[in-house]
Amino acid sequence: MNVRRPATFFLTALLLAPMAALHGADFHVATNGLDTNPGTSERPFRTIQKAASVAGPGDAVVIRAGTYRETVAPPRSGEAGRPITFRNHEQEAVVVSGAEIVPASAWRTDGKLVFQASAPMPLGIDNQLFLDGRMMIEAHYCPVK
Repeated sequence: MNVRRPATFFLTALLLAPMAALHGADFHVATNGLDTNPGTSERPFRTIQKAASVAGPGDAVVIRAGTYRETVAPPRSGEAGRPITFRNHEQEAVVVSGAEIVPASAWRTDGKLVFQASAPMPLGIDNQLFLDGRMMIEAHYCPVK
């Protein structure tokens, strides 16, 4: 009986090895992580882009709850039968938004009707401004009568 256990274990491991090779590694991302971390569940990356840059065929990027203000451009998609997958952790709510917040403290006024704030505009003419979820005009002139 003792001789059969190692043989059974070896046969089971041999049959499951191809399935393990299909899955690959899990890279974890959390809003409190750091991109200098190794991407483990205990030491997650901060950005989805960092995880996308290291993930390879069969790997999964597991994203914890939160809002990620970034644009993600995966450099690779995996290979046939072994895609790179991106998913939220369990049922946690994840929001990926390319929008940057302009803090209230950044706004200045001329004391009359003109308000302005400096904000990064990496998309050139394709940037858009939102206020409370409503699309706004980036600059507008209204003569006061």
